[in-house]
Amino acid sequence: MPSLTQSNCSDITLAMKQLTIIIEKTKDLYSAYADNMKGIYGGGNTIEEAKESINTSLKLYQKHNNIKPQEYEITYKIVINGHQ
Repeated sequence: MPSLTQSNCSDITLAMKQLTIIIEKTKDLYSAYADNMKGIYGGGNTIEEAKESINTSLKLYQKHNNIKPQEYEITYKIVINGHQ
């Protein structure tokens, strides 16, 4: 088995999974969902609450689907009145 040396370590990247979260302003609250991962939803009275809710949803999704917790690079897209 080849060993890692300084010269080939830079070729190995621990890429984070990219997750795009859409947060939409509705009449009563902010709803949130993952654009590129099924089953991740959240919401709240504020954008911050929606972000917290989506993070909780992600943790629960991983737990209940026996997925090893991993790091995600999360991009938030805020939509208010149909505009980003």
